[in-house]
Amino acid sequence: MNNILITGGSGYSGKNLYQYLSKKKINIKSLFYKKKIKKKHYLKLNLLKKIKLDYSFNWIVHTASHHKIIDFKKNPKLKFNNNIQMINNLINFALEKKIKNFIFYS
Repeated sequence: MNNILITGGSGYSGKNLYQYLSKKKINIKSLFYKKKIKKKHYLKLNLLKKIKLDYSFNWIVHTASHHKIIDFKKNPKLKFNNNIQMINNLINFALEKKIKNFIFYS
């Protein structure tokens, strides 16, 4: 059975990907950070910090990022560095948990 971790679960791509995959009866956990979501498959997590999750995953699908042009106009270096930090933390988590399947959704 596939267990999938989706980042950016409250965003457009992550939310739609979750809806599609959930119809396929796949076990999914979806990460979000800013919004308040009270559903059992959603987990609130800051990807800028070390990831500590006690779940077993076969896949990570990374859809979270700072991507809005207005955000990059305000502080482009910070947004760029945050995106890199999220990727680093996810890769370290994948290595630690021996997750071999990683999709960077860009």
